[in-house]
Amino acid sequence: MKAIISLGHSLKLKVVIEGVETEDQMNFLSKNFDNPIIQGYYYSKPLHAVEVVDWINTLETQSGAVS
Repeated sequence: MKAIISLGHSLKLKVVIEGVETEDQMNFLSKNFDNPIIQGYYYSKPLHAVEVVDWINTLETQSGAVS
């Protein structure tokens, strides 16, 4: 996995790491790559567009962020 992600970065591509489901996977990726773009069940199940907006609004409200 490291080799594939590193190859993408060396080609100046944005690499999205999909299928991250556990805290161990998340910790591994965070320790081995700078600012990885990650998606998967670790964060959320697949959502419809309207649900994504609600999810982001909830996160912003919890963190005190202002849009």
